[in-house]
Amino acid sequence: MLNTLSVLTDYLPIVLYVLIFCIISYFVSIPIAKRNKKKLFILPGVLLAITAILAIFAFATNDWGALGYFILGALAFGGFIASLIASLILYF
Repeated sequence: MLNTLSVLTDYLPIVLYVLIFCIISYFVSIPIAKRNKKKLFILPGVLLAITAILAIFAFATNDWGALGYFILGALAFGGFIASLIASLILYF
């Protein structure tokens, strides 16, 4: 049975990671937004490409290295979501 404390302790690190990366990405994207708003989506695109490469590496590996690639890919995907949110906030 799920209670509030177990849900909070399970999902709080993920939410904090996305929030921290969103704040960092927001301040990194501000100078880019001043030059050209279309270039705001370069950072989310790079992080999505890194996520895809790590997923390919994870499926290509036959040993426990796949777990490391999946963990790094999940972190990169969280960074992608956070930077996409920050870029959308600056774009609109």
